[in-house]
Amino acid sequence: LRFVRAIVAWSDIPVIIGLTDDEESHQRAFHGLEAGARGLLGLPFDTEQLTSAIRHLGLTRTASAAILHYGSIDVDLQAHEVQVSGTAVRLSPRELALVAYLLAEAPRVVSAVEIAAVIGTDHQEVSPIRIRKYVQNVRRKLSEARPGQPAVLETVRGLGYRLVDN
Repeated sequence: LRFVRAIVAWSDIPVIIGLTDDEESHQRAFHGLEAGARGLLGLPFDTEQLTSAIRHLGLTRTASAAILHYGSIDVDLQAHEVQVSGTAVRLSPRELALVAYLLAEAPRVVSAVEIAAVIGTDHQEVSPIRIRKYVQNVRRKLSEARPGQPAVLETVRGLGYRLVDN
């Protein structure tokens, strides 16, 4: 019960309790649910039963709050993955931070100063030339994932950059 309370108090991870046929297990399961557990699963179980219990709780990959969507672009912040139209795009950590920020702010135009603050570090300031290079690399990589399609990263002259939903 202490474990269930701790997990519920410290995170948003739902707890599923294993349940056997004996009375003591039923009592523990009841108290576990009172402590904040969100589901029960009969023991022993197979992978299909576990998958079903997880789906019942709404725990699917697309249900994650750490996945950002805009148009054809998906950014999974936890897995550090970017997909464009279902195609995986390999980005450096700074490029990923740039895309995630543009996506979170879309369709707003984001200035180079804002980008510098997001992809810079305490030890190193990012120059305007480097920002243009990061934008150029990201635009190329995103476009390669969507051959023949219009660019999704747009430069707004004199103002900054934005993602466009094509």
